[in-house]
Amino acid sequence: MSSKRRHNQPARQDPPKQSPNSVTTTAFAQAQYSGPIPPPQMLIKYNEAFPGCAERIVSMAERQAEHRQAIEKTAIFSNRKRELTGQIFGLVVALSAIACGTYLAMHDKDLAGFGTIIGTVVSLVAVFIYGKHAQKKELDQKKF
Repeated sequence: MSSKRRHNQPARQDPPKQSPNSVTTTAFAQAQYSGPIPPPQMLIKYNEAFPGCAERIVSMAERQAEHRQAIEKTAIFSNRKRELTGQIFGLVVALSAIACGTYLAMHDKDLAGFGTIIGTVVSLVAVFIYGKHAQKKELDQKKF
């Protein structure tokens, strides 16, 4: 191949030589935000690039907030309903056990009857205390 340069290839240029005492400074800029809506300066730039984009971003954030709040309401309602159902079933079981203990005590089975009643009450108190302890522990974990 000849040493001639082709017409469509540019000539290779070496970068300019720097003196050993020169300093090169490079600056980087970074922007960061948290949340669903960017800061106003960024919204303005979005609107310049895509007209109407800022309104769409704000609308999207509003819809997302409404959706999240609806989910939270549903979750809270379900938890309350589940807790109430558990309390009602616990009451039914407790009253049934106490009624069985009373029946046994009335039919000359005093020890078995009182054991059933006392066992039921102790179990309910233990479940209540454990539930409160677990609830407090869960709240403490959510704080961090």
